[in-house]
Amino acid sequence: GQAQDQLERVLGRGPSAPYWGPAHRRMVDIAIETRDYAGVLARIESVKQEEPVPPSAAGERAYLRGRVAYAEGAYPVAEGALVTISKKSRLYSSALYLRGLIRARRGEWRDAAGAFCEIAATADDDRFTFVVDDRYFTIKDLARLGLGRIAHEESDYDDAYYHYFQVPEDSDKLPDAL
Repeated sequence: GQAQDQLERVLGRGPSAPYWGPAHRRMVDIAIETRDYAGVLARIESVKQEEPVPPSAAGERAYLRGRVAYAEGAYPVAEGALVTISKKSRLYSSALYLRGLIRARRGEWRDAAGAFCEIAATADDDRFTFVVDDRYFTIKDLARLGLGRIAHEESDYDDAYYHYFQVPEDSDKLPDAL
């Protein structure tokens, strides 16, 4: 709509413009909130840039490309895009979770658990491992649920119970754990 048009005008000024970064992040947030990954990505990438896109923005675009490929069932393409996202990116934990889902869908339980464990085992105050934003705690809870589901699939019910029990009482994912 009109807000996206305004954001695109700011993006058209290039990465060195003062509000380019916030405008780019907002467009990515719109894609995530609306789940219109392909549409918003197309709009972002249609804005001609005279300067190189900063690494943080390149990672966000890679995340959107990964989401588009994941939705299409093109898991190798999705994982190829998601693996390029830096640990310094605000979307790293989301990308890592999605990589875990891809591996779980292929029945690669050990690799899926490795991705989920990296998220779930990270201390909440370890800001060097993940950039914490409002999605982080939901992703962490989903990783715990994923670990529980993998343990369940492997008939390790004690381990499944342990992972489900790790979902905090204030999480909106608690009903799923129960």
